[in-house]
Amino acid sequence: MMKLIKKHYKSTFMIVFGNIILAFGVSFLILPNQILTGGIFGVAIALNPILPNIDTNYIAYTMIAITFILGAVFLGRSFAVKTVLSSIIYPIFLEMFRYFPITITSDPLLASLYGGLITGVALGIVFRAKGSTGGMDVFPLIMKAKFNVKPATGIILVDGLTVLLGLSTLGAEHVLFGLISVFASSYTIEKVIMLGSESAKCTYILSDKLAIINDRIHQELERGTTFIKAEGGYSRDSRDMLMCVLTVEQYPILKSIVYEEDESAFLIVSDSHEVLGEGFTYGHRV
Repeated sequence: MMKLIKKHYKSTFMIVFGNIILAFGVSFLILPNQILTGGIFGVAIALNPILPNIDTNYIAYTMIAITFILGAVFLGRSFAVKTVLSSIIYPIFLEMFRYFPITITSDPLLASLYGGLITGVALGIVFRAKGSTGGMDVFPLIMKAKFNVKPATGIILVDGLTVLLGLSTLGAEHVLFGLISVFASSYTIEKVIMLGSESAKCTYILSDKLAIINDRIHQELERGTTFIKAEGGYSRDSRDMLMCVLTVEQYPILKSIVYEEDESAFLIVSDSHEVLGEGFTYGHRV
């Protein structure tokens, strides 16, 4: 019970902390330089020339409320629970930061790059806590739930409409700076989510000397292996394939072992960004 309570408080803290960082990046980099980034503020900035008498922040707050209501109606209670904290904390800190006379940079290139990096860190922290920021992500989720549109396709459609809106109201230069911000944010989100994960190499080996290679992997690398039944697509011959997951540092040793034993071996290697399971640490078998 105490473990669950501790986990709950940790997740809540991460969501609050992530939203504070997000509000900081938007307030001091995105908004002052009118960077056409993704999400709610990207749309709000694009709409600002159409609604010049309404503050960009207030356009965004209205959209946050609308998307939250739409999400609660179409996506249910689970979405509302995950999003309500962000929907409250984020606008509060945005409004607070308006009263801090801080100018970090007036260079739109720097603002695009670092604004994207900071917002990416913030969103990554929220996502690691299994939270949601709501916002424009609601529309791809609704399209998935109601029309079975793939989330990736929905995101492309929403971002595409945002870019077109920005292109028509702000011009091509704002769109180009905005794309830098979106790329930086997407890259950083992935890195933060994967932070602390065990990077590894997943290898598949086809050879006539699998038994010897298998023994050497166990002895020299102390890694577990798995034999997989395979069949040649052309010859239709049945044979074994050896799979082994190992650390990045161990891969050169594995490659040497394979080609020392069989110069004609077939080796397939792919990056594994996260490996879960007892024993996946250096010096222990998987």
